[in-house]
Amino acid sequence: MAFYLTSTKHTGTGMFTDEPIMNGAILERFGGELYHLQDCDADRGVYLQVDHEIYLGPSLDRASDYTNHSCAPNCGLLWIAIDEVYLVAIADIPADAELCWDYSTSTAEYGPDRWTMNCSCGAPECRGLIDQFDTLPVKLQQHYIGLGVVPPFAQETIK
Repeated sequence: MAFYLTSTKHTGTGMFTDEPIMNGAILERFGGELYHLQDCDADRGVYLQVDHEIYLGPSLDRASDYTNHSCAPNCGLLWIAIDEVYLVAIADIPADAELCWDYSTSTAEYGPDRWTMNCSCGAPECRGLIDQFDTLPVKLQQHYIGLGVVPPFAQETIK
């Protein structure tokens, strides 16, 4: 399976597939060094939260660095370990489709400086704001948990 990067109509550069992908396929491992929250740049949007106050930095050489957010994603993240996270298809995906996941599934920060981002995904169900997992509607939280794409640290925020 091969991926390519190209411009998207909503979010700049994105990761696309050059062939159809079956639901459940493991697509790409996220890479990068581990950082504590205090050591992340101010724009935490380039980091992936992997535990309470622990983040995975960009790999700088993988297409997964360009996976964008969507409020109607075709992918999610499969959590094996704090430093072993994979992009996985959560639906059948046609060739030449952009691969996107919902950033809110892996975001569980607290306090006044918690990360949020305006959303411009263009999906009909766009929420307009990417926020913490515990701010998602309960049905959507349950849907993502059922798909296995929510890490334990984020699930703990709703218990």
